[in-house]
Amino acid sequence: MAYREDITEKHLKDLRVLLAKVSNTSSHGEVVPRAGFGIAHNCLELLGDVRRLLQELHPQLAKWRVWGPGYTHEQFEDGSISEHHLGFGLFKIQRSWNDCHIYCGFSFPVSEPAPCCYLEYWNNGKSQEIKYPGMSRILSKKSLDAHKIARVVSKFAASWKII
Repeated sequence: MAYREDITEKHLKDLRVLLAKVSNTSSHGEVVPRAGFGIAHNCLELLGDVRRLLQELHPQLAKWRVWGPGYTHEQFEDGSISEHHLGFGLFKIQRSWNDCHIYCGFSFPVSEPAPCCYLEYWNNGKSQEIKYPGMSRILSKKSLDAHKIARVVSKFAASWKII
């Protein structure tokens, strides 16, 4: 699992700046760091590996439906973007899409200086969100580690009793 470039916490901060500038309607003509798009692509590749590792650790997840890895965002009531997400979702469909899902990725709040690792679990009306502002538990040699991210997600999924 080699990426064109190791993804560091600084890379994620640079990507947050890029996403904030792109979504800012008052930044007409502002230059954005071009490398940020490559970092976003590398993050999506890494998240794809995390998803595959999770499915290898827990074969029952291979039967779940998959969304992503991809991009989503959250908006304020005025339509402006409050938070960007790169991530993926796994869905166990029983009666509807909202029956049971796991979402894992990186969150880039527009108003906060640092990105965070983001996990969400939803099961029959109960949900739990976990955000890690510090990346230390998912880094190896200062770079994001797909294996560590998969183990963190696996640990929480087990505690949520879905695997």
